Amino acid sequence: MAKLTSSKKSDKPDKKIAPSAASSIARSKVTSPKGLRVYDEVEAAQGFARVLLMGPSKGGKTTAVLRTAPGPIVVLNGDNPDALIPARRMGAKFTAVDCTNQQEWRKGCNYAYDLAEAGEVATVVVDTITLLVDKIYEQLKNDLTGFELWNEIYDSVMDPFRTLMDMNAHLFVVAHHIPSDSDQDIVGVMPAIPGKLKVRIPAMVNDWIWLDVITKRDPPCSFLLGPQKNWTGGGRGV
Repeated sequence: MAKLTSSKKSDKPDKKIAPSAASSIARSKVTSPKGLRVYDEVEAAQGFARVLLMGPSKGGKTTAVLRTAPGPIVVLNGDNPDALIPARRMGAKFTAVDCTNQQEWRKGCNYAYDLAEAGEVATVVVDTITLLVDKIYEQLKNDLTGFELWNEIYDSVMDPFRTLMDMNAHLFVVAHHIPSDSDQDIVGVMPAIPGKLKVRIPAMVNDWIWLDVITKRDPPCSFLLGPQKNWTGGGRGV
């Protein structure tokens, strides 16, 4: 264990803390401030995935996640009730909760959180955040306008979403993307989410993944990490 030294300057050269000593600081006898989480590199490696998944429309994003993510899986379905049929036909196993308005979204997120805390679910999939926000917009547009409308949409989506970010389970957020001028250009692609949510949700997750689909390739589908330089490599450790 490295000794804690005074902040007073010394004529002696600074000593670098060895990796083994540095990692033991989290287990120091010095009491950490109340309410402050202190952890080492081992605990840091035990986190959960927080992924935004985008790709071509109808390219199999949902099916790919539901067939490969750790189970049990809960899907917060912002799409139509029959949207999950293709995944089921491909052998995916999951439990789905329809979330098509403010109230259902909040209840669905709380339900998923409770399942995760009880250890009854390993992965939660939001499918799709694009259509969910569209449906909440349709729900509110007749009663609210302008900034009041978009602030309400932002709050009603973000508050439950923060609940999902805090749960002890993997989280995959499926989104449609804003098409670029070229079908081959996926650099700088953003999720098709209106308002501030377009920036806020991607900023909160740990990794952006692009599902690349080329029908004549074997295999036809590939997961590409990192929204830089043609999405080849990168990411934060998915």
